[in-house]
Amino acid sequence: MLTVEQCLHFDVLQKAQVIAGSHGLGRPVQFAHVIEEPDIESWIRPGLAILTTGHPFRDDSIHETWFRELNTHGAACVMVACGRYLATIPPPMIALADDYAIPVIQLPWDVPFVNITAAIHQYLVNEHVKDWTRLTQWQTQLTHAALTARSLDELMHKFSLITRGLVRIVPRSVKTTGRSFIIPQDDLSDMKLSFQMDTKTLAYSDQFTDQLGRHMATVTGLFLLRDQVHRQRQRDARSRFIAQFLRGQSSWPSIIGDDIDPGSFDLEHQYFVIVLSLDDKLTDSKISHVNERIWTAFEKIHGFLTPVPMHNTVVAVFDSHHTSETAIHTQFETVTTKIPQLIGIMSEPVDVTDIATTYQHLLRLLTHATPGSLIPSRSLIYPDIVAKLPADSMKRLLEMTWNQITDADLRQTLVVWLEEAGNTAAILQRLQIHRNTLRNRLNRIQRLLGTPLTSEVAYHLRLAWDWQQVQGPLLAKHPAQ
Repeated sequence: MLTVEQCLHFDVLQKAQVIAGSHGLGRPVQFAHVIEEPDIESWIRPGLAILTTGHPFRDDSIHETWFRELNTHGAACVMVACGRYLATIPPPMIALADDYAIPVIQLPWDVPFVNITAAIHQYLVNEHVKDWTRLTQWQTQLTHAALTARSLDELMHKFSLITRGLVRIVPRSVKTTGRSFIIPQDDLSDMKLSFQMDTKTLAYSDQFTDQLGRHMATVTGLFLLRDQVHRQRQRDARSRFIAQFLRGQSSWPSIIGDDIDPGSFDLEHQYFVIVLSLDDKLTDSKISHVNERIWTAFEKIHGFLTPVPMHNTVVAVFDSHHTSETAIHTQFETVTTKIPQLIGIMSEPVDVTDIATTYQHLLRLLTHATPGSLIPSRSLIYPDIVAKLPADSMKRLLEMTWNQITDADLRQTLVVWLEEAGNTAAILQRLQIHRNTLRNRLNRIQRLLGTPLTSEVAYHLRLAWDWQQVQGPLLAKHPAQ
């Protein structure tokens, strides 16, 4: 950026003298022009260095108007060639120049204006070429940064180093001291790129800064697009990878491809297998949206996923050596906050060769899972076994046991007695009744059943209760449950 003070160092202005307005010597100069018109408003532009013979200033009444307009429009300075029309700078001009901090520079009459305008414009052109050369160099470096950065944070750090400024991505609602630019990428529709240059060591035009900022915003969008494409290729490759395991093809050479880092899947490790069931009523677009949320959540903990449209499920596989059950549950919860109807079942760690059979086993258990929860398969194996018990035998057992007890208080007492394994103190605490009341209720239950409450009877009672819970509300569930 060229300033008035810098202009005074040009050879053609060696004999120039600053008469007034010296506090404004830092004003930027963008071009120079000769003006001899009293009505100056339509001639002024920001950064204009005005050259005049002083002809307009012979009329003292225009001084105030001139300087007010110069200040309003951001003019750089006034250079007056004294000689023919003005012998010296009039005192009113000096006072106004000081008031508005607009430099008034006295020139010798014999210095051609064309030499001054040529010197200023030549300097500006040279600086413009330098700026745009630097801009091109920086744009090349910024583009290279977008091609090599591994994360958005790393990209912003590289941008800051290249431009020697502060570059960051912030919410659009945040006010920043630097310039802001919209990033052409849907993933960051509510964000903006903030760019603040170090004006203490660098001085570039607003146009230069805008071009630089827009380029950074554009290549940031390209970086995100490149990252999306790479992520999608990884997803597709991992999906094909796991799909082959589900088909029982677990021979490494036949399934590994260039798209997957072999180090990310170890045949010697054991893996958690998770089956996520989607709502059958979802439209294709909704299923795509749900799948995207699942992918985004589980990719953070390095999951291998594949959709299985035939079963309307998503299968996820995690290396148990690197991913904990807690981490898996945490990511599942981030999905269910938005999709509470999602059902999930997780296996114990299994060998790679058992992934396919484990998936089939988890599919059979899905009907016993609860929406919004990721259920360990170990907690559903018993219900699965109970559900397959002969219906006729179990109905007879129900008739001999629970159907004999119709009183709600007695049912509640028996349920709690089973759950607490006969622990009197725990039962009294839960039911909030007196010890004698408990004894009386248990005696009544034994009379209705026609047998003492032995461990064998307790086993049959529990089995009958669990069977009817798995089958459905054949018996009304008591609030204690």
